[in-house]
Amino acid sequence: MRHWAIHTCNLFGFHMRTRYRMRFIQTGIAGSFLFLALPAALADDWPVAFAKLSIPSSAHGGVASEAPASDCQPESFDPQATKYRPSGSKDASPATYLVEGADETVTMTIDSRDRQDDTKTTLPQPYSVTRYIFKCGEKSSEVLEFRKDNKRYALYTHVSQAKFSPDMKKLVLYNRAKPHHGSWQSLRRVFDIRTRRFTDLPMINETSFLADVGNDRIVTYALQLSKQDPHRRIAAIWGMDGKLIQALSVPAPSATADQPNSSEAFGLLPDDPATFYHLARTGEGECTFRLQDIRNTAGRRVIRMAVPGAATDPADVGMRVQIDLSGLTLKGGSMKYRVSASGKGNIAGDWGPWQTSE
Repeated sequence: MRHWAIHTCNLFGFHMRTRYRMRFIQTGIAGSFLFLALPAALADDWPVAFAKLSIPSSAHGGVASEAPASDCQPESFDPQATKYRPSGSKDASPATYLVEGADETVTMTIDSRDRQDDTKTTLPQPYSVTRYIFKCGEKSSEVLEFRKDNKRYALYTHVSQAKFSPDMKKLVLYNRAKPHHGSWQSLRRVFDIRTRRFTDLPMINETSFLADVGNDRIVTYALQLSKQDPHRRIAAIWGMDGKLIQALSVPAPSATADQPNSSEAFGLLPDDPATFYHLARTGEGECTFRLQDIRNTAGRRVIRMAVPGAATDPADVGMRVQIDLSGLTLKGGSMKYRVSASGKGNIAGDWGPWQTSE
């Protein structure tokens, strides 16, 4: 199986899509409880540094939340009970629906976010999942309905972020829920699809956004570390048991175009899950792909890529680059990438030839 990643190098934000057998776009929810100690100074100019992250006991489990009034969904949605009807043209692809109890500006699609490459998520038999995707303006959220032998056994509403593991056996999801006779809670969990068991992820700033999910590990991040150090952020690497494996400090996006060194995307190599990768725009028409062993600070590798348009159009330069991560490891393999001439990355025939960089 090949692993792809489309990275957005954006000076004013961070966006990343990674496709294994499906794709999601997520919006994040804010974290809480941050206790962090960074090294007093980096040992050299290498921009990826190990960090120390303390996790208070209060960070485990759900936390009280307000009702999710701004995520487009009606407060209660059940595809087996809530009425919805087609909206717009019958020939539209994907089909859109209006949902009873939702504002008229809200539309719902099923198993597609209106992207040509976005298809139904397929789970190993006898399991299946249907995604009900709500959108209003720039906001979106999902409802996930799981079935076993075509009988429903799980329903998760108000899902803000969700990523399946490559083997499709686990799901990492952030959502808000209202237990019976209880108040609303924000939850961050790992869901084992076969056993229906949950494992909590700590509710701290470094779990605010999902960056990457492997079969055994999860990578999360926050938009920035703190007001005192807005030029760096933390990427946290977790086991599927919810325990911290490693925390890394990386450069955060620059606030101005005259500061070109900015952090743009990160995760773990699919064929070398002990290696963290970090993509940055580092110069005129250049991106740098840094690899860091999460067990050994001396384990490093740098790959530079020529990306025309990266300097002149930094806001969409990431959509210019498509990267094939298959076969790449800390100690071997080549970086294969191609560049979109338009910078949009979604036009047929727009991608240039594959290039190799080592």
